Amino acid sequence: MINNNQIKGLKWPHLVPGILIKRYKRFMADVMLRNGETVTAHCPNSGSMKSCNVSGMPVYLSFNPKPERKLKYTWEIIKIPESYVGINTQIPNRLIKASIETRQIVAFVNEDHSLETCQKLWDQIPEEYRRCHTFSDFWKAYEAVFPEETHRSVVKETGKTAHMERWNNTLRQRVGRFVRETLSFSKDELWHDKVTLWFILTYNKAITSC
Repeated sequence: MINNNQIKGLKWPHLVPGILIKRYKRFMADVMLRNGETVTAHCPNSGSMKSCNVSGMPVYLSFNPKPERKLKYTWEIIKIPESYVGINTQIPNRLIKASIETRQIVAFVNEDHSLETCQKLWDQIPEEYRRCHTFSDFWKAYEAVFPEETHRSVVKETGKTAHMERWNNTLRQRVGRFVRETLSFSKDELWHDKVTLWFILTYNKAITSC
């Protein structure tokens, strides 16, 4: 069951579970609720949805009782064997706004300063975030990999990279294995990745719950 949640102004509506019967006319879907009632929901997605438009799969709807709404239900999520998939195309933009405001970490790579490493970082960034404007220092790999129309190389005085510089310092202060010439320093890349991911998850959770 998916419960209500709120992250720094991003409100998740109460979600009503059901089973998808069919999607039709692109923006409409018939869903059977748990009480046996069949409702028609708005499908806020103009794409073909070939990989996630599967009749008989569990879905989650939001409900809005406003009189001016012709369709009171909106299809938000479908559960397919591999994962939950968001249907509402407005949600990624809200998530991006929330993560920007809370300054969450959405991707990382623990490797050298090569062009290949920068490409790995870009590949890990969620697709929706790649449309955002990005800022970095004058590391040449950034300029080669990140799109020219949305990326800017800046000096420290602009403050555009200050948060990441502070975050890197925070990481080294809180995780001893990243500090050279200490007993806890580790050269094991596998554990570097695992510990970094653990720290990012706890960091993101902390800044969104405060």
